Amino acid sequence: MGRLVASGELTQAQAEAVRREFSAAAGGPRVGWLIEVAGYLGGGLILGGAALLVGSTWDRLGRGWQTAILAGVAALFVAAALLVAEGPGRIRALEGARRRVVGVLLALTSIPAAFAAAVAASDYDAVWGFWAGLAVSLVCLWVLATGLGVAVAAAMSVGAVVSLVEEVWHARPLGVGVALLGLGAAWAAVTVAGWARPKWLGLLIGFGLAIVGAQLPLAEGGTEAWAYALTLAVAAGCLVLYRWERSLMTLAGGVIGVTLAVPEMISDLTDGAVGGAAILLIAGVVLVTASAAGMRWHRRRAGVPD
Repeated sequence: MGRLVASGELTQAQAEAVRREFSAAAGGPRVGWLIEVAGYLGGGLILGGAALLVGSTWDRLGRGWQTAILAGVAALFVAAALLVAEGPGRIRALEGARRRVVGVLLALTSIPAAFAAAVAASDYDAVWGFWAGLAVSLVCLWVLATGLGVAVAAAMSVGAVVSLVEEVWHARPLGVGVALLGLGAAWAAVTVAGWARPKWLGLLIGFGLAIVGAQLPLAEGGTEAWAYALTLAVAAGCLVLYRWERSLMTLAGGVIGVTLAVPEMISDLTDGAVGGAAILLIAGVVLVTASAAGMRWHRRRAGVPD
């Protein structure tokens, strides 16, 4: 159906009508949701069975066997996804419940793959594991983009970046924060470019990581000014991007960044003399005043009378 709609031989409405007829002939959605739940349960049972298998004999196995078992579990997820999709050539054209089941199976593939790489590594096992899991998750995401796949890839990317800068480069909180901020900016960029779907999730991941990274220097004495500056920079970037990308996530990133940085900065400059409620009140008045002035300036430039 997807190919026929893409080629123009069927309209979307016609394709939906055909799907309804086939669904009714096959027993309707009462059967479909059971098949979908069975796929999810199958993926969970694969993970559970693998955990029980290695839990009882893990200590008696050598590193080679441990790696082989974990890699085999990852391959089993791929095989299950191909089985549900009825072949690799049909994965990208999947729709509905089958697409969701295949997306879940592919997204879970990176978890045992990451553990396999970590077990196989002799040094920096967390670094090797997270980077291998990130590579597998990105490949699976390229094959079939799903929200769960984006979330798993984001989690792997955080682990990969943090483990690299902490274990290999021995970075302090400021360095880790800058690395996370850069990772968040990268996620936001690929999302705006259309490479991560759904867009709201990609932007949420990007701006969330950027704000968390900007706030990390607060954990180390003497770098508080960096935290304020980086948080305000993230907020400014979100608000500037909102000019072109009218998404609630970009607006929320800007508002949250300013709401965090301004009270922290005022409290630091006054040595805590100004209470939290007063700080928030001052910040709110400043923002509302700036918003009103900006709107008035914009209306005058556009030639709209007040």
